[in-house]
Order: sequence, then C-alpha cells, then structure tokens
Amino acid sequence: MIEKAKTIQLVRNVKKGDEAAFTMLYDAFQKNVFFWGFYYFTDKEKALDIVQDVFTIVWKKIHSLKDDGAFYTWLRTITLNVCRNEERRDKLEICELYDFSMEQFATKESNMQNIDYHLFLDLVKRLIFELKESLRLVAFLHFIRDYEPVEIARMLDIPLGTIHSRLHRIRLDLRYLLTQNGYGYTCNEA
Repeated sequence: MIEKAKTIQLVRNVKKGDEAAFTMLYDAFQKNVFFWGFYYFTDKEKALDIVQDVFTIVWKKIHSLKDDGAFYTWLRTITLNVCRNEERRDKLEICELYDFSMEQFATKESNMQNIDYHLFLDLVKRLIFELKESLRLVAFLHFIRDYEPVEIARMLDIPLGTIHSRLHRIRLDLRYLLTQNGYGYTCNEA
C-alpha cells in the first residue's frame, strides 16, 4: 500500500480523468480488494471478478468521493457492497436458511424440483450434526428450534457478533454439504 499523501494525489488526478493515475491506484490497491473478496467468498476466481467489478465502479464513481483522504475506507465499502450483491446474485437456496426457519425454508416454494419435505429436513438435520462442535449447537438452536441470534447469545453467554459469525460459517458449510448431496440449485430470486 502507498502512503496517504500519494493516494490523495492519485485520487485527485483520477478525478481529472488521468488514466495513468488510475492504473497506479489499481496497482496499489488491487491486492487489498482481492484479499477482501477472497476472505468473503474463499474463491480465487470470484475474488478476481470482484477486483474487476470494484475498480470499474471506482472509475465511474470516484467523483462522488468527497474526502480524497478517505479513499481506502471508500474502496473497502465498495468492495463489501459488490461482494454482497454478488452473493445475492449467486446464492443457493440453502442461503435462505439464514433468514428462514427449517420448516419455513422447506415448505417455501423453490426450484428444487418437488423436493420431499421430510427427506430434505432429515438430511439437513443430519448435516447439522456433521458440523464442527462449536457450530453444531448454534445451528440446532437457530435452524431446528427457531431461536433468534439474540436469544442464542443470551442462552450460551456468547457475544452476539460471535453468534452471527458462526451462523455465517454454518450457512457456508451447509451450502457445501447440501451441494455434495445433490442440492446445489440456485435461487430464482435475488
């Protein structure tokens, strides 16, 4: 990463349409964007796509950056928003487990082609018990017993942020396990 004064000068030059300055900004920060994208998706190809999408937005929207010294924070915010949008676009039906209880999810109309509700529910319960021990109880309480994250945090005396992190990890693990079991369908809705 380059020093802040140089970043500010590059941002000002890019705002004037200087493509060479944009290339220098790209070279200086593309590794950061790649890291954030890879951390979000754990997928190298997707992270590379994120880099391209983010810097396309940077080029188009750099004039909206009011404080040139806040470029790094602005870039990180854009990256997070691009990752979230990409996740919405690509997410599998299992991603909705985060927002719906097991029963709501399994009875929700989906493109999972006449899935047998009880068979699917049994599979998900079995897969929950294959998760790491630290995730298993949180998954059970949230997806099977329908407890909200706040309630789980109180019951287990664990910070709410930790519960949210575990639910995110659970969602990723269940997505992978369900895909391994033949349920790798994408959502129709974003």
